[in-house]
Amino acid sequence: MYNDCAEGTWSNSTGSLTRYECMPCYDSAVKFSFLSLTPFDSKESCICREGEILVEYDEGGNDESGFIGECKACEEISEEGSDCNRRGVNLNNLKVSERRVCKER
Repeated sequence: MYNDCAEGTWSNSTGSLTRYECMPCYDSAVKFSFLSLTPFDSKESCICREGEILVEYDEGGNDESGFIGECKACEEISEEGSDCNRRGVNLNNLKVSERRVCKER
């Protein structure tokens, strides 16, 4: 079920919500995240910007502050040739750049 949260926020409540019931992703779910996908109903709705990759915290999914991960620049995490040119990239859906594949052939 959907809620009234705006882009970059989330809430596990549904229906009509005040802006105070929707929590900013960067402040409560994924460090440095300013985007989220509908439905904005869980911390997992928070995603990273283009050129960034979501690095999830170890099993259990939360650090002591309740964050499930953080957004990092793709170059910091991924080898050259990885494709981070879209929103919402994480280690599970990271693709190899087509340019890199063509150069190696």
